[in-house]
Amino acid sequence: MKTTERELKRAYRKYIQNSPGSRTEDCPAPEEIWSLFAGETPGKRKAGMVEHITACSSCFREFEAFLEMSRAEENLANEVRPHLPSQMRAAPLPLVWRYVTAFAALIVILAAAMLSTKWLGLIKRPEERGRLSGQLRLLSPGPRPILRVPLIFRWEEVARSEYYIIEIFDDSLLPFWKSPQLTGICYELPSPVKEKMERGKSYFWMLTAFSQGGQKTESAPEEFRLID
Repeated sequence: MKTTERELKRAYRKYIQNSPGSRTEDCPAPEEIWSLFAGETPGKRKAGMVEHITACSSCFREFEAFLEMSRAEENLANEVRPHLPSQMRAAPLPLVWRYVTAFAALIVILAAAMLSTKWLGLIKRPEERGRLSGQLRLLSPGPRPILRVPLIFRWEEVARSEYYIIEIFDDSLLPFWKSPQLTGICYELPSPVKEKMERGKSYFWMLTAFSQGGQKTESAPEEFRLID
């Protein structure tokens, strides 16, 4: 039976996620991993960290934890915004966050401390959260360069899921775009979003399926690049 490149990649990701792993002196500090989401990491350092995170099971789990925190921050900012003075509601997210900086900083400090101590072993492994790549399979786009138009995301259906959400990250793993709630098993990226993407540059997309009772299943990130 012929083994495809996609199957090899999926097996590799499953191996990385399942590897027990432990931090080494080459691993970036938790604060450095968090800085990827804050856009504070120099370009060369970003590239090295991204390469390390995708190969290190310990750092990959830390990255997943910080990704959840980043989403929580965005949700909290959106909840705070309606309670701000009317002249500030249209302010960009960084300005709004001046009013919740203390809370966000406390989260980061506590998480960094937790992830850098023996408590790291108590965090649920990916397979315990139902997030192994084999449980939510992305079909396209993939690593092979694709034409800019049209850009259609496809995935395998997850049984009993109510809706899906697509997230796109740039080559530094910073959030680039997030979809509304989707039904079905494919979605064409809106033209305004697509036009903002740079040709030849790597992006990553991942999918989250939400089911009744608040249960969710995530895919592993999949790399793709656009060409004219």
